[in-house]
Amino acid sequence: MSLSGGTTITAPTTPDERAVYSDLLGWLLGRIADVVEATPSALLDTPPYEGATAVGAIAAHVHGATVAWALGIGAGQDVSRDRAAEFASSGVPANELAVALRSLASRIDASLTTLDPARLDEIVIPTTSLFGEGDPHAMPRRRGFASAIRHCSIHLGHLEMTADLLNTR
Repeated sequence: MSLSGGTTITAPTTPDERAVYSDLLGWLLGRIADVVEATPSALLDTPPYEGATAVGAIAAHVHGATVAWALGIGAGQDVSRDRAAEFASSGVPANELAVALRSLASRIDASLTTLDPARLDEIVIPTTSLFGEGDPHAMPRRRGFASAIRHCSIHLGHLEMTADLLNTR
Protein backbone atom coordinates (compact mmCIF):
# COMPACT_ATOMS: atom_id res chain seq x y z
CA MET A 1 0.00 0.00 0.00
CA SER A 2 1.39 3.39 -0.94
CA LEU A 3 0.48 6.53 0.98
CA SER A 4 0.54 10.02 -0.45
CA GLY A 5 4.08 11.31 -0.33
CA GLY A 6 5.53 8.02 -1.48
CA THR A 7 5.62 6.12 1.83
CA THR A 8 4.99 2.42 1.40
CA ILE A 9 3.46 0.30 4.15
CA THR A 10 3.77 -3.44 3.96
CA ALA A 11 1.07 -5.48 5.64
CA PRO A 12 2.52 -7.24 8.67
CA THR A 13 3.03 -10.95 8.46
CA THR A 14 1.22 -13.19 10.88
CA PRO A 15 3.53 -14.08 13.76
CA ASP A 16 4.30 -17.72 14.43
CA GLU A 17 1.79 -19.04 16.98
CA ARG A 18 4.62 -20.51 19.05
CA ALA A 19 6.35 -17.12 19.26
CA VAL A 20 3.12 -15.53 20.48
CA TYR A 21 2.79 -18.12 23.27
CA SER A 22 6.42 -17.63 24.25
CA ASP A 23 6.15 -13.85 24.26
CA LEU A 24 2.98 -13.78 26.36
CA LEU A 25 4.14 -16.37 28.88
CA GLY A 26 7.56 -14.75 29.14
CA TRP A 27 6.01 -11.35 29.86
CA LEU A 28 3.51 -12.75 32.39
CA LEU A 29 6.09 -14.85 34.27
CA GLY A 30 8.46 -11.88 34.31
CA ARG A 31 5.79 -9.57 35.77
CA ILE A 32 4.89 -12.20 38.39
CA ALA A 33 8.59 -12.45 39.31
CA ASP A 34 8.71 -8.63 39.61
CA VAL A 35 5.78 -8.62 42.06
CA VAL A 36 7.40 -11.38 44.13
CA GLU A 37 10.69 -9.45 44.28
CA ALA A 38 8.90 -6.24 45.29
CA THR A 39 7.17 -7.96 48.21
CA PRO A 40 9.02 -7.42 51.49
CA SER A 41 10.54 -10.74 52.61
CA ALA A 42 8.75 -10.52 55.96
CA LEU A 43 5.42 -10.49 54.09
CA LEU A 44 6.13 -13.07 51.38
CA ASP A 45 4.45 -15.90 53.30
CA THR A 46 1.82 -13.74 55.02
CA PRO A 47 -1.74 -13.90 53.68
CA PRO A 48 -3.34 -10.44 53.60
CA TYR A 49 -6.30 -11.74 55.62
CA GLU A 50 -7.59 -15.01 57.11
CA GLY A 51 -8.23 -17.61 54.41
CA ALA A 52 -6.29 -15.76 51.70
CA THR A 53 -3.20 -17.06 49.91
CA ALA A 54 0.24 -15.52 50.45
CA VAL A 55 2.31 -14.06 47.62
CA GLY A 56 4.91 -16.85 47.89
CA ALA A 57 2.30 -19.59 47.65
CA ILE A 58 0.59 -17.92 44.68
CA ALA A 59 3.94 -17.70 42.88
CA ALA A 60 4.74 -21.35 43.65
CA HIS A 61 1.29 -22.35 42.36
CA VAL A 62 1.74 -20.34 39.15
CA HIS A 63 5.11 -22.02 38.60
CA GLY A 64 3.72 -25.53 39.12
CA ALA A 65 0.62 -24.97 37.02
CA THR A 66 2.58 -23.37 34.18
CA VAL A 67 5.04 -26.27 34.13
CA ALA A 68 2.07 -28.63 33.91
CA TRP A 69 0.03 -26.75 31.30
CA ALA A 70 2.75 -25.32 29.04
CA LEU A 71 5.53 -27.89 29.26
CA GLY A 72 3.52 -31.00 30.13
CA ILE A 73 0.28 -30.62 28.19
CA GLY A 74 1.39 -28.10 25.55
CA ALA A 75 4.90 -29.30 24.73
CA GLY A 76 4.36 -32.95 25.70
CA GLN A 77 7.31 -33.06 28.08
CA ASP A 78 7.50 -35.53 30.95
CA VAL A 79 6.88 -33.26 33.95
CA SER A 80 5.18 -33.71 37.29
CA ARG A 81 3.20 -31.51 39.62
CA ASP A 82 2.07 -31.50 43.25
CA ARG A 83 -0.75 -28.95 43.38
CA ALA A 84 -1.27 -29.25 47.15
CA ALA A 85 2.43 -28.57 47.78
CA GLU A 86 2.26 -25.44 45.61
CA PHE A 87 -0.29 -23.85 47.93
CA ALA A 88 1.54 -25.06 51.07
CA SER A 89 4.81 -23.53 49.87
CA SER A 90 6.53 -21.23 52.35
CA GLY A 91 10.02 -20.19 53.33
CA VAL A 92 11.28 -19.87 49.76
CA PRO A 93 13.15 -16.57 49.35
CA ALA A 94 11.74 -14.09 46.83
CA ASN A 95 14.87 -14.18 44.70
CA GLU A 96 14.63 -17.99 44.36
CA LEU A 97 10.97 -17.79 43.35
CA ALA A 98 11.73 -15.03 40.84
CA VAL A 99 14.65 -16.98 39.34
CA ALA A 100 12.46 -20.09 39.04
CA LEU A 101 9.73 -18.11 37.25
CA ARG A 102 12.15 -16.46 34.82
CA SER A 103 13.93 -19.76 34.23
CA LEU A 104 10.57 -21.35 33.44
CA ALA A 105 9.94 -18.64 30.84
CA SER A 106 13.27 -19.56 29.22
CA ARG A 107 12.42 -23.28 29.30
CA ILE A 108 9.07 -22.58 27.65
CA ASP A 109 10.72 -20.43 24.98
CA ALA A 110 13.28 -23.17 24.24
CA SER A 111 10.58 -25.84 24.04
CA LEU A 112 8.41 -23.74 21.73
CA THR A 113 11.37 -22.90 19.48
CA THR A 114 11.97 -26.58 18.80
CA LEU A 115 8.34 -27.77 18.88
CA ASP A 116 7.03 -28.85 15.49
CA PRO A 117 4.00 -26.57 14.85
CA ALA A 118 1.98 -29.61 13.73
CA ARG A 119 2.18 -30.96 17.30
CA LEU A 120 -0.05 -28.09 18.47
CA ASP A 121 -2.94 -29.88 16.71
CA GLU A 122 -2.33 -33.20 18.52
CA ILE A 123 -5.23 -34.16 20.75
CA VAL A 124 -4.20 -35.28 24.24
CA ILE A 125 -5.97 -36.23 27.45
CA PRO A 126 -3.88 -34.81 30.30
CA THR A 127 -3.26 -36.76 33.47
CA THR A 128 -5.26 -35.64 36.48
CA SER A 129 -2.13 -34.30 38.20
CA LEU A 130 -1.25 -32.07 35.24
CA PHE A 131 -4.82 -30.94 34.63
CA GLY A 132 -5.38 -29.69 38.18
CA GLU A 133 -8.97 -29.27 39.29
CA GLY A 134 -11.84 -30.90 37.43
CA ASP A 135 -11.96 -33.86 35.12
CA PRO A 136 -9.34 -33.99 32.36
CA HIS A 137 -10.72 -34.12 28.85
CA ALA A 138 -9.38 -34.33 25.31
CA MET A 139 -7.85 -31.15 23.95
CA PRO A 140 -5.30 -29.99 21.40
CA ARG A 141 -1.81 -29.27 22.76
CA ARG A 142 -2.23 -25.56 21.94
CA ARG A 143 -4.91 -25.47 24.65
CA GLY A 144 -2.15 -26.16 27.19
CA PHE A 145 -0.36 -22.96 26.19
CA ALA A 146 -3.58 -20.93 26.02
CA SER A 147 -4.64 -22.22 29.45
CA ALA A 148 -1.23 -21.37 30.91
CA ILE A 149 -1.57 -17.80 29.58
CA ARG A 150 -5.07 -17.47 31.04
CA HIS A 151 -3.97 -18.92 34.39
CA CYS A 152 -0.89 -16.67 34.65
CA SER A 153 -3.02 -13.63 33.78
CA ILE A 154 -5.56 -14.38 36.50
CA HIS A 155 -2.87 -14.90 39.10
CA LEU A 156 -0.88 -11.82 38.08
CA GLY A 157 -3.93 -9.76 39.00
CA HIS A 158 -4.39 -11.86 42.14
CA LEU A 159 -0.76 -11.26 43.13
CA GLU A 160 -0.93 -7.53 42.49
CA MET A 161 -4.03 -7.18 44.66
CA THR A 162 -2.52 -9.35 47.40
CA ALA A 163 0.69 -7.30 47.38
CA ASP A 164 -1.35 -4.07 47.50
CA LEU A 165 -3.29 -5.33 50.51
CA LEU A 166 -0.07 -6.32 52.28
CA ASN A 167 1.57 -2.99 51.61
CA THR A 168 -1.34 -1.04 53.12
CA ARG A 169 -0.94 -2.61 56.56
